[in-house]
This record gives sequence, C-alpha cells and structure tokens, in this order.
Amino acid sequence: MPSPRKISRRFACVLAMSLTVIILILPAQLFEYSTYFPNITPKASQSSLPENNLSQIKYVPKLTNAQKIIDKEKEMEDITPISEKVTKASNVQKIINYDDQTEETVSSNSVKKVIILAYMRSGSSMTGKLLEQSDNSIYFFEPLRPLQWSYSRKIPLIDFNNKTRKIVSKGGNGERRTKLFEDLLSCKFRSTYKDIFLDRGHASDHRFLPFYKCVGKKIHKVDECLHIIQNVCDTSRLRIAKVIRLRAFEVVNILKKIPDIKVIHLLRDPRAIINSLKQIRFRFDAKERANFVCNLMRRNIITFEKTFELYPKQTATLFFESLAKNPMGVTKKLFDFIGVPRTDTVMKWITKNMLANISSGGPFSVYNRNSLVVSNKWRQQLKFKDVESIDSQCYDLYNVSGYFDVMNPENMKDPNIVHFRDDAPFIKSNLVDRIEEIENGEH
Repeated sequence: MPSPRKISRRFACVLAMSLTVIILILPAQLFEYSTYFPNITPKASQSSLPENNLSQIKYVPKLTNAQKIIDKEKEMEDITPISEKVTKASNVQKIINYDDQTEETVSSNSVKKVIILAYMRSGSSMTGKLLEQSDNSIYFFEPLRPLQWSYSRKIPLIDFNNKTRKIVSKGGNGERRTKLFEDLLSCKFRSTYKDIFLDRGHASDHRFLPFYKCVGKKIHKVDECLHIIQNVCDTSRLRIAKVIRLRAFEVVNILKKIPDIKVIHLLRDPRAIINSLKQIRFRFDAKERANFVCNLMRRNIITFEKTFELYPKQTATLFFESLAKNPMGVTKKLFDFIGVPRTDTVMKWITKNMLANISSGGPFSVYNRNSLVVSNKWRQQLKFKDVESIDSQCYDLYNVSGYFDVMNPENMKDPNIVHFRDDAPFIKSNLVDRIEEIENGEH
C-alpha cells in the first residue's frame, strides 16, 4: 500500500496537471468565442462613454487653439502601411456572376464611392439607408467597428491568409483605417480582415443576408461564402460606408488615397443626439455628455471646413434638420452631389419612411417615420434644466454651426420658434447652400 507521502505527491501532481490544462486551454476557448462572436463579450460598464469616445483628446476652450489640436492629432497617426499585397486596380473591372457564371464589365469611372462621417444617434443610419435605395448600391454599416473591438478588447484580427494581426492602439491606426475604406469601396475584400464580414451590422443592407445565411457565425466559412457579397459589390455603381468612428482630421488622407470618393459630414442638433442617447438608456448626464459631443462636433467642423477648401468637389456638410424639413428637395441635392439619379424607388422610400403621418418602431428603426417629428422630439422629451446644461456646454459649437440656445421653457416647446438655421455662414461646405435653392414645397 502506498505511503501517505506518495499519495500526497500523486495528488499534487494531478492537481498541477489540471491547473495547467485550465490555464492553457480556457483562455484559448475564450479567445475563440470572443473573436467569432464579439457580441458575447461582456458589455462595458455604465460609466463608460459611447463607442466613438476620444477621451485622450483634451477639451479645447478656445477656437484659436483648434489648429494645435488638429496638428497634434495628425502626429498621432501611424503611417506604417499594412503589408498585404494589393492588386493594382484597372480602369475596367471584370465581374463574374457566381450564380450563372456570366460575365459583365463595369467601368471604374462609373462607380461612386461615399463615406458618411457622422456621430452616434445623428440620423446616420437613416441617411445611409436613404442612399442605399439607389439602384445597384452596396452599404457598409460601421466598417471600423471590428477594428475598435480589436484594440479595445485586445483581440487580434484574422486576415485572408489566416494570419492574426494585432490592432495596437486607437491613435496608431490611421493608415490601416484608410486602407480599410480603400479596399472595401474597391471591393478588394481579401485585402482586409475576415472579422469585418462577421459583423452583422452589414445586414442593414438586405443583399448581405444570403451571405450571413451561408456563413453562420463561423469565421472559417467566410472564404467559402465571400463570393456572394463579392458579386454584389463588383456589380454595384454606388458604394456607401457609414461611420461614427471616423474623425475629420482623417478625411484628408482618405481623399488623397481614394481620389474618386465623396465625404459627407452629417451634423445634428446636439440636444437631439443626447435625447436619443437617453432613449436607448445610455448613462445620462446631460452636462457631461454635451461636453463630449459638442467639443467633438466643433473640432470636426473646423477641420472639415479646412478640408473643404482643398477638396470642394468631394466634401459636403449635411444637416439632418435640413433633410428632415424637406426630404425630397435635400435628397435631390444629395444625389446630385454624389452623381447618381434620384429614382422613383428613392422617392417612394422617402414618402413611406420619412413623410409618414405617424412614427412607428423603436429608437433604432428607420422605417415608417416622420423625419421632421423625429428631429424635434427633444423639445418635448428633454427637461428644460437638461437643455440649459447642454446649451451651457455647447456655446462654442453654436458659434460655428446653425444651432441656437433655448432661452426659456416656452420657447423650447413653441413649434413656431426654430433653434436651427441651415444657412450657417461659417459652414461653407453646407450642401443646401451650395448647389441650388431647395424646391419650395416639393414633396
């Protein structure tokens, strides 16, 4: 019979082996699940700021200091390119239809590429959905989100050579972010990351649904199913990316790398943005939230206007309030700027989803709504004391935009008193002012 000492040694040995297995295997399993199913990662604490947080950038109290911030932000950019080889684009793309194996040629000059630079709860999903109604379009919903998941959760991304790549920091990925837009909008999917296509936000475009049905949630099936959306992209004449994680100082580099792109800066009343955040149960502190939102918007406006001076034909600012007030007229301007026709399909979608008699659906819905009613909900839903707190933090933003502060509760509730003008003199890139006057009463 073994001695007690031998028994204790055997027990210690078994225990040590068990702990080794747990230490080596369990993290691998967690890594696997968090990579393939990023939505199961525990949510951030209620005290965290929204996903488009740039907390490392300090508050700038004076407009004259804005250029210093812009220069400092540019210095943060990492200019090291990704090492993947990218095939040189030809003037004519050869497109294969994987359903019947027929071929079609599309001139690259006829393809329109658009980025919507927006803010969380700024009406960007509705604007992206509106553009998607154009014939032969493809809509990429928040393509930078997997990159943010990667650097915030320390999860490497997987490229199409099945190599993992670490996304190190928020401030050091400017070239990588620009290249992602360049590849997606040129349909060079295999130069990106497989994780990009597991983000089901893209299902906002119904043409992605067959791909997601094919791929399930398995990253190894992306290769097998990619041809489905590859064919959709290759045959598209309008390619749209909507992003709330992009900053205006990055736009110049994007315009240099993608010279045929158009960038639209979407603005919305910060009181409406904060009210919408409140409706989706974000931790609500009106003053704190306004400080973040308004300073970010002001910095972006100042930088975007400088970019507009260099690229006036490729950049434009769109106020959500202008679009909500006259959807048909402003949509015509928007489509004219992009260079695509405003078809009957687009106008029917506007009539059904922006000019409805009642607003239905939850806070994430873009269907069966009245956009003008939606744009003014903050006036009924916010308390006046919260609006006062927001206005106190947004004074500098109001100076460079078309928004006014609210003087008293009566003015706030009175529908005849407006708190926005879409002819803000500082914003020369304003889409409404630039092309032609909005058709009066066109609905």
